[in-house]
Amino acid sequence: MRPLKVCTKCRQLRQFERHHILPIRHFGRKGNRLVFRLCQRCHKDIEHIITKAEDGRGKLTESRYFQILFTFLEEV
Repeated sequence: MRPLKVCTKCRQLRQFERHHILPIRHFGRKGNRLVFRLCQRCHKDIEHIITKAEDGRGKLTESRYFQILFTFLEEV
């Protein structure tokens, strides 16, 4: 069982999943070790938003990704 931690987004004490600051599918694994903790619901939500924003080839620019991420984290 995963440990309980406070979710970065909803601030609830829940089991968490790690979300890479730069998603591996867009930016690769090399040097991509920074993560933050999201509960399963919030992780699913950000992944859905990212998928909807991808271009026809399944890609996002780094600046567009950060725009999406910061907006997501600021919303209550």
